[in-house]
Amino acid sequence: MSRDWSLFLDTLRLFAAIIVVHSHIVSGSMVTLEHTLEFGREAVVIFFVMSGYVIAYTSDKKHEGWRDYLSARVARITSIAYPTLALSFIVAALGIKFSPDMYTDVYQMDGFWKYLIAHMAFLGETSLMTEKPPLNDPYWSLSYEVWYYVLFAVVFYSRGWSRWMLAIPAAILMGLKLLLLLPVWWAGVYLYKSKAKPKNKMYWIGAIASISAIVSLKILGIDTYLRELAPSSMELGSADRFLWDYVVTVFVFALLYCVRSIDLSILNNHRVSIRKYANYTFSLYLTHNIVLKVFERILGNESASWLQIFVLISVMILVAHVVMTLGDKIKPIINVYTLKLFNGMKT
Repeated sequence: MSRDWSLFLDTLRLFAAIIVVHSHIVSGSMVTLEHTLEFGREAVVIFFVMSGYVIAYTSDKKHEGWRDYLSARVARITSIAYPTLALSFIVAALGIKFSPDMYTDVYQMDGFWKYLIAHMAFLGETSLMTEKPPLNDPYWSLSYEVWYYVLFAVVFYSRGWSRWMLAIPAAILMGLKLLLLLPVWWAGVYLYKSKAKPKNKMYWIGAIASISAIVSLKILGIDTYLRELAPSSMELGSADRFLWDYVVTVFVFALLYCVRSIDLSILNNHRVSIRKYANYTFSLYLTHNIVLKVFERILGNESASWLQIFVLISVMILVAHVVMTLGDKIKPIINVYTLKLFNGMKT
């Protein structure tokens, strides 16, 4: 992967995380707006497509086998997800203890161990249940990501009958919701497999047109229209916008396909800053909603002032920094011990 293209992907994932944060702030109770245009769902689609691409790339170029692949994935995900999960339950427990009237909707503490174990195994959106950790709605997407990683490992690293023996149970466990959005994630894999075209300024037209199409269709309300087409009897939950997700995926694929053939050398001038701030992406995505939910409960029905919003964002960044720093310290440790565990398994 070229440095320019890698820097662009880092920039895009940071931008997508900021869009998600913006979406949750403007659609929550802290901000009162009559007409709110937010692109949180579209940003998640970007994450999914990019994830598929990166997984395909690292499996092809970096990992020596399934053990190396899975240990790297486990370390990457759990080093941030588990501290965030702990934070979710700790904040919820403190909220219930000191301000129980503000946390009446937090039911997960009644079945603490059940929910904790389920979310540690990333089962929240599988065929077994539809659950999220307390105060942390964005965690839902990890159920998708993790099980896509597992399914990819089965497809990429296993051969013959064992592939089917592993893939079928995995697909059954994943369930309808995860399978419906699998094409979104797999579009990233397909993008990696596709051949990049020579650099050409004309690809700017395709890139701009792709972004314009998503924004225009969103303004026209096509996302809402397609969401209403999904049968309510299917109880799709987090996948109920799968038709719109498919549309967005087409344009995100087109965007990335075009940008890959654009001269991105200007990003090299900012590579240090891009790498630094892009490192916040995962922790910011997973922790920001915990902070937001606490602030919303403190303010009640009142709209936030600009100063309060500034404080909110500052606390979000601080919490994300702490979790990111912790994650960076424990990730190599998790990777080493997980790899030892996998190396001890017979095949």
